[in-house]
Amino acid sequence: MDSNYIDVDSDDENTVLQIPTSLLSHLPPKTLPVAQLLLFTLPPIASNDDDTDFENMYTTVEPTQNIEDLLPFLEVPSRPTLQKMVSGFRRACGDGKKSLHTAVNPEIAYLFYALPYWGEVLDASEAKSKWLRAERWLCQADHTPEEGELKLQVRAIWSVGFANLPMEYLAKLFSSDFLDSCIVDVMLTLLSLRARLAGDETLIVGTTFAEFIRLLPPIVDGVPAGSIVTSVGGQRYLKKYGLWFQHSDHKRLYNILYRDPNHWTTAQVDFEDKRVRYGDGLKWDGPTDFFEGLLSWIGEYHSAEFVVTEDLPCAIQTDGFNCPIIAVNTIAHNEFGDALWTKKNAKAMRMKAFCDIVKHGISVESISPESNIVDPTDWAGNILAVDVDFNDELLGSGKAEAEEAVPEPTPGPQTVTALVVEDSLSSSGAAVVSEEIIGESWPTPPPL
Repeated sequence: MDSNYIDVDSDDENTVLQIPTSLLSHLPPKTLPVAQLLLFTLPPIASNDDDTDFENMYTTVEPTQNIEDLLPFLEVPSRPTLQKMVSGFRRACGDGKKSLHTAVNPEIAYLFYALPYWGEVLDASEAKSKWLRAERWLCQADHTPEEGELKLQVRAIWSVGFANLPMEYLAKLFSSDFLDSCIVDVMLTLLSLRARLAGDETLIVGTTFAEFIRLLPPIVDGVPAGSIVTSVGGQRYLKKYGLWFQHSDHKRLYNILYRDPNHWTTAQVDFEDKRVRYGDGLKWDGPTDFFEGLLSWIGEYHSAEFVVTEDLPCAIQTDGFNCPIIAVNTIAHNEFGDALWTKKNAKAMRMKAFCDIVKHGISVESISPESNIVDPTDWAGNILAVDVDFNDELLGSGKAEAEEAVPEPTPGPQTVTALVVEDSLSSSGAAVVSEEIIGESWPTPPPL
């Protein structure tokens, strides 16, 4: 947490929040290798600061002398307490306050830069906790020769670091945690690159595709009437893929879709066999809204009638958290002949996913692109503005045609519709997109 996390409205306020260089040396660098982070000593976090007097926290008392030297050795406020402290900062500045106090060390008067410093310590402590948990998971992963080999690769990466990749997201791979769309999309990115290098007549799309397809229904008189039709960005997104497959030699499209609660599945569109094949490791009933939307989208660009079958070969899921790995593996199995996921190779697949992601070194600049929101009412367009489609380079001509074919929005009730749709996303699979992808998107795969 630096001064950017705190609402400031003047250079003076920003100045008093600058963490001194001597204090920065007590914080782990963002790119510190995992092995070193696990050994890094951080101040303890207070567990009994609920009684902090927030009304009188900021005072006109002169700051404690040498506070800069003391801070690295004093307890840090808990996250909820720090957030309340930060909320009162601007008012304190306006009232001429000079310092602040905490319940843990009430005799000490802290300078205001303690706020962002504590935020940085809490961030580092949370990251360290996640990787300590990952370390415990990894210690148990050597039951097969493949696990043993991958474990050595993982430890080597942990020792040297992995550039500017989002460490906390990658730590989830070393756990029994459910993987959200951020990691699913980067795994799909690498599969897309693999397909291109192999010269396959296949296109693999990101998770946004299925979310937008599911928002095409209801279909009224053969025309989509769902919420996606209110979004220029959403229409262009679906049209660029439709135009591409209408004019390209690609024969298959693979996509992964999110289903409540916390489940990922796979669908294949075979344009040669005129068939949609669906695979689900838990064998749930197929998603009718997705099938309806997908057939409507296909019908706009292909005159032949497609049939839906739920027989896409995939692994049988035997736990409650590996469905994202299984969904991606379903594509790899059907397209490249990879072995199907099993309980025996489950840990190896998670380790391999980590190694593959780091190997291709996706930079932080592309993970957090600058938003380019043109129309604040176009909710789908706003998602796409910060979630760069890794196929855009490949789809160049189709993308341009789609932009020409879909007109700009007209003013009117669209704003209301967009707000209603945005609210509906919070209770659907698209919540994963809105909460996880925004600000955490992945780029076109880098060249090998």
